[in-house]
Amino acid sequence: ADAKQFANSNRYYRLKMNGSWANINLTETYDYGKLLYTWAQQLKKELLELQAAEASKKPVKGKPNAPSPLLNSLSMQLQQRLNAADSAFSRVAELKPDYTMAYIYKGRVQAYKDEDAKTDAAKWAFEKALSLIKPEEKTTNFKSYWIEANEYLGYYFEKTGDKNQAKLIFEQIKELDPSNEKAERYLNPKKPAAPKK
Repeated sequence: ADAKQFANSNRYYRLKMNGSWANINLTETYDYGKLLYTWAQQLKKELLELQAAEASKKPVKGKPNAPSPLLNSLSMQLQQRLNAADSAFSRVAELKPDYTMAYIYKGRVQAYKDEDAKTDAAKWAFEKALSLIKPEEKTTNFKSYWIEANEYLGYYFEKTGDKNQAKLIFEQIKELDPSNEKAERYLNPKKPAAPKK
């Protein structure tokens, strides 16, 4: 999706909403949330590229470089998109509390907002999604979402110091998906190379 397409779609939904989620139906709310999330992903990519470019600049006269206005603008836009997407998926969950994908997307949004797992918002959303996936669905149409949610939970427990819970989760992932790279890296970390003599 390009910027013009996003702007047109965003304008359409905002006009239709007229300031209230109640003015658009469940499907439109979900679609708008996905649009906002997808655009947030694009903004994040641009932000990382700009941060890398800014970091490579040499300081002037020994002073650290101040963040560029564009960097600040992209950061604000990213947060706005993520907040709006979170509101959309919250509305979907409110209208249809058993809709697994609303919680998958809420988890994705929260994970983007809190990459260091300082809060448990993404954890809560992914756990809620997992509670809605029926046992037979975890090996069929919801397999990739089951794995995604558990990969995040494994990461969350690793970051928060519960290594036993993280290991248990990655073992469950490995059992369902033996070729899962994240589970493999966690369960069988590469040993550091021995120092050369």
